[in-house]
Amino acid sequence: MKGRVKHVTGNGSYSSEQHGLFYKFEVTIESEGTEYVGEYSSKKHQTIESEGFPFTIGEEVDFEYTPHQRWPKIKPLWVPDGGTSDSIQNHKPAPKDDATRRSIVLQCALKGALEFHGAEGYSRHDTPKREQIWDTALYFAEEILKAT
Repeated sequence: MKGRVKHVTGNGSYSSEQHGLFYKFEVTIESEGTEYVGEYSSKKHQTIESEGFPFTIGEEVDFEYTPHQRWPKIKPLWVPDGGTSDSIQNHKPAPKDDATRRSIVLQCALKGALEFHGAEGYSRHDTPKREQIWDTALYFAEEILKAT
């Protein structure tokens, strides 16, 4: 959703055993004639003056609102390259480096080799079958890498 930030105020902090300390903010955003009030929690931003704080009074923002009877939430909508929420559907992920691409290909090839040779009944102590699976995986990986 898009809306204009009307009000932001610090609202304390809380700590979670699993995730640590969070700073809370009460945020009010008006969108299409409706005011949305919710809590924004952040580990990074301690105050509304913190660099990169996502809600500035008067600015238009892309946001996500999650209604709840006691604890409604407002989150900034992550938008790639500083674009608009409309650009999300056109976003292309960053290209993988060569080592990452080879690792993914090898994982896929190994999975394919296990399926090809039938993983059922396979034991890690079955050396001939293990070598056969590995040889097939390397063959699959080479063929995939040649094709790309």
